[in-house]
Amino acid sequence: MVTAQLGQAAGQFFVANPTIDPKPHLGQAGAELPDMGFMFLHAFADRPAEPDGYILRYEKGDCAVSLPAGRDVFFGQTAGFLTNFAATLPREPLSFDQMMALAQEIAARFDKAGWKRLNYNAAIVAENFGKNGPNKTQEKLGEWVPCNEAGLVVAIALVNHSDVRPGMMEPAALTAQRPADAPPHYVVEVRFMDSDMALYDEAIALRDARRLAVNGDTDKPLTFKLWVDEPDWRPKDWQGQFIK
Repeated sequence: MVTAQLGQAAGQFFVANPTIDPKPHLGQAGAELPDMGFMFLHAFADRPAEPDGYILRYEKGDCAVSLPAGRDVFFGQTAGFLTNFAATLPREPLSFDQMMALAQEIAARFDKAGWKRLNYNAAIVAENFGKNGPNKTQEKLGEWVPCNEAGLVVAIALVNHSDVRPGMMEPAALTAQRPADAPPHYVVEVRFMDSDMALYDEAIALRDARRLAVNGDTDKPLTFKLWVDEPDWRPKDWQGQFIK
């Protein structure tokens, strides 16, 4: 299980998840990764040493919720704080009916945990899948807001995995065995983010303030490792809504 929350310091994230080695996510000495980027967790089905999947749990206050196991989780970080993250699940792509059942079961988890529905699309069917989405490969089932965090939102997206480039989700062996005329197969993406970019903008402001203080230049990156090692740096008179 991987626990996380929006606005969390990456150092706290690694402490809360001791099975995740921070080193690959920080880069190598002399070539550390920058103060804005992504962390990826992948569980490959064709690699016996890899985990069978990752269970993502949003854990803060009294509205914690856990997702089923998936193969792919990514975290966006700016100034060493988690500004967005998403899980792709389950471990293998599904038929349309299986995907809808899983997505609805995940939706029920948010409802049960006290999250508030902003919208919900119960009319998605295989015949017109993608017609109402941002492109022909996706539809949005719905959005929820946490029970105790204004400005944050989670979206459940449905993805036609047949029409996108094969990625980390699907093992190479399965991809090679799937005939060209196979029925469509789908995955569910659960995306955690801020609803109006306020958290992201705040992290950008903090990142740039430290770049200016250290380098005299907001365009010259610092390192992710610096923020993990020293997460409490703040400019004078800092007034953070999400990052205190």
